[in-house]
Parts: sequence; C-alpha cells; structure tokens
Amino acid sequence: MGVLLFFVSKSWAEDEEIIALLARIAENVSFALDNFERANEKAVADQQQERLTRMFAALSATNEAIMRAKSRAELYELVCEAAAKGGRFNSTSILLARSDSEYPTWSQWPGRPPKTCVG
Repeated sequence: MGVLLFFVSKSWAEDEEIIALLARIAENVSFALDNFERANEKAVADQQQERLTRMFAALSATNEAIMRAKSRAELYELVCEAAAKGGRFNSTSILLARSDSEYPTWSQWPGRPPKTCVG
C-alpha cells in the first residue's frame, strides 16, 4: 500500500485531461508494482519446485540403490551418491538409530568412518 502525491499549480488542477493523465500514471505505477510482487512470488515458487524435484530425484535414486545393493558397504556408497548427485545436496550423512538404547541415540554406519559425499 502506498501513496502517490502530485503537486500541481491551480491552473493544472482545473484541467480534466491533466487530472486524468495523473490518475493514469498512478494506475500504471500500481500495475508495475503488482507485477514486481507477482514475479517475486513466481521466483519463490520456482525455487521450491526445484528443491522438490531434487528431493524426489534423490528419493528415486535411493530406492534404486536399495534394490541394487548387494552389501551394506555398497548400500552406503550408493545412498551417499544418490543424495549427493541425485539430489545435488552439498553433503549428506547416514545415521542409524541404536537399538540397544532407550534414548534417541544415533551412530554412524557400523564399521565405516564418517564420510562427506560431494556431488
């Protein structure tokens, strides 16, 4: 919401064509500002859509990894690759819940050092 002020001389204020022109200028400025707002909303929506597309790509690649892996080590590598390359995430971590704990304690993949996957 905004205000557009025009300061005109008394002779212009009595001219209906000038007043109509000033009103048209105000309408055009308002239209342009609305377009900027819509363009910004579209950019945000496009960014969210891109993020969802990457997440679904990572999910699909992870599902494929689960079906293809022949060992835990291979599964670890394939899931890491799926997240880093399929989802184009900066990095990923794989954690497992420990079944011998009553608290939400997490451990790294058994027998594997920490690994950062880079796409």
